[in-house]
Amino acid sequence: MKMNLLYNLFFVLIISVTYAQQNQVTNNHRTCGTKDHHQFLLETRPGYQKDFEKYNARMSDFLSNTSALKMSLSNSTITIPVVFHVVYNTPAENITDSQVISQLNVLNADFQKLNADTALIPTLFRPVAGGVPISFCLAQRNPEGNPTNGIVHKSTTITSFTTDDKVKKTVQGGDDAWDVSRYMNIWICDLGNSLLGYGEFPTASYSNTYGLVINYTCTGTFGTAQSPYDLGRTGTHEFGHCFNLEHIWGDDFGSCFGSDQCNDTPNQKGENYGIPTFPQGTGAAGGCCNASDTSSMFMNYMDYTDDAGMYMFTNDQCVRMFAVVSTAPYNSLQTSDGCLPVVLMSDDAASPLVLQPLGNSCDSVITPVVDRKSTRLNSSHTDISRMPSSA
Repeated sequence: MKMNLLYNLFFVLIISVTYAQQNQVTNNHRTCGTKDHHQFLLETRPGYQKDFEKYNARMSDFLSNTSALKMSLSNSTITIPVVFHVVYNTPAENITDSQVISQLNVLNADFQKLNADTALIPTLFRPVAGGVPISFCLAQRNPEGNPTNGIVHKSTTITSFTTDDKVKKTVQGGDDAWDVSRYMNIWICDLGNSLLGYGEFPTASYSNTYGLVINYTCTGTFGTAQSPYDLGRTGTHEFGHCFNLEHIWGDDFGSCFGSDQCNDTPNQKGENYGIPTFPQGTGAAGGCCNASDTSSMFMNYMDYTDDAGMYMFTNDQCVRMFAVVSTAPYNSLQTSDGCLPVVLMSDDAASPLVLQPLGNSCDSVITPVVDRKSTRLNSSHTDISRMPSSA
């Protein structure tokens, strides 16, 4: 969709109101809270708008540099470590590790165009359908260097969350992000108002809330995942936002003046729901803006169709996503050691540090305290014992 209109403050306010209304609909329609979250950050995070605009200017410069872009795309596949934070209030919300892994598998297939339903892509759009050389692994070491399976289960007293990022903060009932310069963080929780998920757009500097949030009812491909959102595509959609993709219709409320910044996505009137019939034509709600187009690209991951109705990114979308992990600050994810397993060695304990007693002691009983540290795991253990003093 070609860019025809720049966002202004008034437009952003309209987006906020519209998405607040959308979040009240039932699960018959997909609901994404990314624009709500964007507005929340505009209103509450000092410097966010400037940081957001600065990043997009940087991205435009990078995308216009053909040689830099070709060099990035010619690189081998980038593997990015992922940590899932399962924040639960009820046993049902504490989804299994197997269900989490099914979500990871969907992300890897969808991003690399390895999903089986690419066979459904219409002939019209096959020339522009693309994959991006990015794969995701469950983190095998935590920020302290200790072994992990990349899945954190965290109990909370909060019954449901929304787009205000409380799920990302331990002090507010959620779970703090792991180092965002080394890991992509995904939070799984109960989102209120039938909200399926939301992602955070990239900015020119790191944010300790960068990542995506998915409702536990639409995570992965089984378990608590509920039809029609049981193929893991909510995760794919929200990850797209984290990698700087807009909704395919440009969030312009049917005006046909908005933009998703991608030239190979047809200009369409608005979002699509359910599973439309191809070709859609120009007259359908959410159909084409241009009379010469026979159908909107409703099967794109950045539309609002059911999970079974979305199964492609375009080449331009893939270029934008790959550019995110090829430019500062998020290119640090390329060199993260999060996917490397910790090699446990025997006899790796360092010399103990005596914490107490200090100096001489003439007490009848002393309580020595020593700190034993593992040189491999960056962890320590404090021993406390009592013994008679020989003083």
